[in-house]
Amino acid sequence: MKTRVDIFSGFLGAGKTTLIKKLIFEKVYTENVAIIENEFGKVPIDGSFLKKTNIEIKEINAGCICCTIAGDFKKAIEEVCSKYKPHSIIIEPSGVGKLSEILKVISSRELKRIVNLNLVITLIDVTKFNAYIINFGDFYKDQIKSAKCIVLTRTENQSSEKIQSVIEQIKRINSDCSIVATPIEQLKGDKIVKAAKEDFKAELLKQAVRLERTKLNVIGTKVSNKDPNNVDEVFDSYGIETSVIYNKNKLLNNLNKLRDEKLTGMVLRAKGIVQVENKNWIEFDYVPNELNIRETTSDFTGRVCVIGCKINKDYINKLFTA
Repeated sequence: MKTRVDIFSGFLGAGKTTLIKKLIFEKVYTENVAIIENEFGKVPIDGSFLKKTNIEIKEINAGCICCTIAGDFKKAIEEVCSKYKPHSIIIEPSGVGKLSEILKVISSRELKRIVNLNLVITLIDVTKFNAYIINFGDFYKDQIKSAKCIVLTRTENQSSEKIQSVIEQIKRINSDCSIVATPIEQLKGDKIVKAAKEDFKAELLKQAVRLERTKLNVIGTKVSNKDPNNVDEVFDSYGIETSVIYNKNKLLNNLNKLRDEKLTGMVLRAKGIVQVENKNWIEFDYVPNELNIRETTSDFTGRVCVIGCKINKDYINKLFTA
């Protein structure tokens, strides 16, 4: 069986080690794990901390499972896989390195035989985002472009407007990544991992296709059962990731407007998880003529996705951003 590889990238001081220790402490990793670090000027993760967990420790470098690599990265991975046969390898590359180069090594023909790329997470300190974008440019953007998931750190004392501004800038660089904006100490580790794997829009689109086939005739155009790949020609979608804290009553009023086809177009499916007053979170599900809302636990960021046919994206955007 191939070894799973999880990469935690980010500039110096972004919080990579803190997140890795959180995931280990909360037993997200329950089987044999090796950690490869290549951090410029940094002391490896404390081996004494790791020995307090229930993970089977494989010793590298005098008592620590961490392997600090300064030379051949590919060779290091091959040696760790061969010698220790870990279920997972956590890679914490240098904060001054390019994530794209790490991914290129992982996707090499030699390593693809023995490892599977799983998580690719980049951590970003929101308090330093603008300064780093200005001073490090493409070098900094490389870590954003290459990530499957962005975890924002030091968000706890920042305004929702500040966080939302960072989210919007990140999305202009990498529109496909998921973003964790909720302070990580408020989240369970498995929810962060879910954020790095989940495709919120794709799952809703599947649900909308199933709904259309069984209940609705979308303005005379049926999605062919033989050709499910033409859904983009039939369906429109609107989606945002947001740090906005909503007024619950106003949000409920806006959600009810999704029923008005003259205003919104034909909405087939809508789903969202958002924060409301007093640090509470709610989850909503909408299908035609049915809206369900329930309280839920803190999520990694607010998310809204609306799927339909000829939907009025500008109007829907006002419902969820005003």
